[in-house]
Amino acid sequence: MDYGKYLYERKKIEQKHKKAQKPAETKEIRISTKISKHDLEIKINKVKRFFEKGNRVRLVIVFRGREIAFLDRGKELLNQVCELLKDLATPEEKPLFQNRRLSVILTPNKK
Repeated sequence: MDYGKYLYERKKIEQKHKKAQKPAETKEIRISTKISKHDLEIKINKVKRFFEKGNRVRLVIVFRGREIAFLDRGKELLNQVCELLKDLATPEEKPLFQNRRLSVILTPNKK
């Protein structure tokens, strides 16, 4: 077999595999510290639908004005949501605080 032909065929197979791959999207869900129980359930259901499609989800709590004084409430809320979703997803790292936003990225568990 011609080595050049072999390399050509191998390159074509790699291109075909690369084309078939779908990059995982990261969806973002914003939550307020003052969210009600029912609204939180709706957001969690939306997150579950994203996991079914294989997407990663970034949960973000945005602090406005004086809400920044209650970072502990935001961390509690994120931990509560992560606890509710622990059977479907795992957090990539601890909640991260940047620019008045507390966020965590959840990746779906493989089935």
